[in-house]
Order: sequence, then C-alpha cells, then structure tokens
Amino acid sequence: MRHFFEALATFLGVSIAAGIFAIPYGVSKSGILIGLLEIIVLAFLITILYLYYGEIVLRTESKHQLSGYAEKYVGKTAKYITLGAMILGLYGVLSAFLIGGSEAIGKLISIDHMQAGILFFVGIGLMIGIGLKAIEKSEIITNGIKLVLFILFVIFVLSLGKIDFNNYKYIEIKNIFAPYGLILFAFFSVHIIPEMREELSNNARDLKKAIIYGGIITAAVYVIFTLLIIGVTGIGTSDIAITGIENLSFPVFFAGNLFFIMALTGAFLATGLALKEMFIYDLKFNPILAWIFTISVPFLIFICKLSGFISTLDFVGIFIGGIFGILVILMHHNAKKLGTRKPEYDIKEIKILNIVLISIFILGIIYYILEFIG
Repeated sequence: MRHFFEALATFLGVSIAAGIFAIPYGVSKSGILIGLLEIIVLAFLITILYLYYGEIVLRTESKHQLSGYAEKYVGKTAKYITLGAMILGLYGVLSAFLIGGSEAIGKLISIDHMQAGILFFVGIGLMIGIGLKAIEKSEIITNGIKLVLFILFVIFVLSLGKIDFNNYKYIEIKNIFAPYGLILFAFFSVHIIPEMREELSNNARDLKKAIIYGGIITAAVYVIFTLLIIGVTGIGTSDIAITGIENLSFPVFFAGNLFFIMALTGAFLATGLALKEMFIYDLKFNPILAWIFTISVPFLIFICKLSGFISTLDFVGIFIGGIFGILVILMHHNAKKLGTRKPEYDIKEIKILNIVLISIFILGIIYYILEFIG
C-alpha cells in the first residue's frame, strides 16, 4: 500500500496545485452552475484519458515520456508535435507556478514578489536536480501538510459566515468557455503517469486505482474550493483566488497562502522532474544539461515578465492540453495492437466517447485561436 499512496500523493501534488486557484476566476465569469458542470464533466473525461495513458505505459516494455510513446505508437511526426507541445506546455506550467508562488510568498512574508520568486526558484530548482528518489518522501509530507491546510482553510472560511448565497445565482451563457481552459489546465497532468508507474514499482496493477481515486479526490476538492470562493467573492473573484479573500481575516489569509505555496511546491517538483526526464530519456541529454534546460526557461519568463498567471494557464489548458488529449486517444488505439507487453489493466475503447473527446479538444483549440486573434 505504501507504493500506492506514494503514486496517489504524486498525482494529487500535481493536480491540486496552481490551477485550483484560477478555476474560481473562470467560474465567476460564467456562473457557478455552468462552472460546476464543466468541472464534473471534464473530471470524468480527463480521468478516462489518464486511464488510457496508464494502459499505454503498461503495454510498453521500454521507458519513455509522452513524446517517446507518441513516436512508438503514432509515428515520428507525432513525436515532434508532442515534443514541441510538451516542452512548451511544461515550461508554461512551471512559469505559472513560479509567478503564482512569487506572489503568495511575497504577500506571506512581506517582501517584493521578484525576491520571493527567486527564493522559491532556487529552492525548487535544487530539489529538481536531486532527482526522484530524494523527493518521494518530501512529496508525501508536502501533500499531507497540504491536505491538512486545505481542511483548515475550509473551516476558517465556513466559520466566517461571509458566504453570500446570492453569488450563486449569477449566470452568463456567453461566458460558457471562460472556465474551460483553466479547468482543463488544472486537471490535465497526463505527464505524471509514467512517474506514478515508476513509484508503484512491482505493484503496477494499482495504477488504475490510483488514477481513479486521484480523479475523484481532485474533482471534489475543486468543487468545494470553487463553491467557497465564489460564495465569498462572487463576480469580484481575483485571478489568484486566495488574494481576493485577504481582507476577511488573518488566519484565512495565512492558511490559504500557505496551502497555495505547499500545493505549488509539490506540483513544481513533479512537473520539473517530468520535463527533466523527457530531456534525458527522449532527447538523450546528460542529466546536468537536462536540469539546466528544465529550470532556466521558466526563470527567464518570470524575470522578463513575459506572461501572466491566467493567460499562461489558459494557453496551456486549451491549446497544449487539447493536443495531448487527441494524441493520447490515438496512441491508446494503436497501443492495443502494437504494445510489447500485457498490461495490468485494459480499458475498452468506446468510439463515440473518443469522438466526443476529440471534438471537445478541437473546438477548444479553435475557440482559443479565435479569441487570440480577436
């Protein structure tokens, strides 16, 4: 069971991270009913994709990241598309984590957010350089503390009596896509599945259970957190939800920001490690060069202020997440015929479900492009 909880902790450490603090902002634009429906539907669909990818990993003898599996089961063109999208996406994720972390740390200890970001970056960057075995225990501890802090945060908010139920009545159909990219980003951490498989060691049969439990817990946390934030701040919800409740009380402000920092720490570690291993296994970089490439670009984006928190998450969620989702479906289909080992579990293909998934991802990408060009 220890390996199972390690894998589950890694999953939650990535999925309950920066994205959760952006979801209320998107939901505040569409209204709570639309937002919660999107959370539930996307939770189900993304969990299916996680299970697909887990089966792909289990059907393959050799070790890869997403781009390596894309080449094996779809072809070289798919490898390069995936490689480019994955590098861009993971850099976006790490940049968003660094931007969000700098703001939270800066407010928590009252220093300039640039100084806070540098402190956060140096500590996390060194831990990524250490590697998986050294951070497994720290991730479990981080996630344990994080969940406790989340519970405390919920208690604090509920005890304040600040929820205005009129905030739940707002609905704006024209903003139906406002939460989509942010929710998709928050859920979409498909790159962590190979790490979960590695942590499970000889208990690979538990990968399916870890993915399902992780999806359910993540969805429940997103729903509860969004209900609380929208109930308190309504249409005035800020881009990083925690900053919008700083005036309620110091305990809520402190616990909320500390939870945010803990969430970012676990997610940054797991995401950075996934990118580093992609450079090592799929691009054949030596470990030191892979580490430098992993941490340098997000730092430059942060220092040069090239992107904001919400815009980065939206791009990664809709565009990069959409590309990954389509490729995972194609890989899963081919892996059933071309896989080199018998997997510990087998997810039956449902063609209509795959068509729905691909259609959602394509429509999301088209919407993002149209929004981008105005």
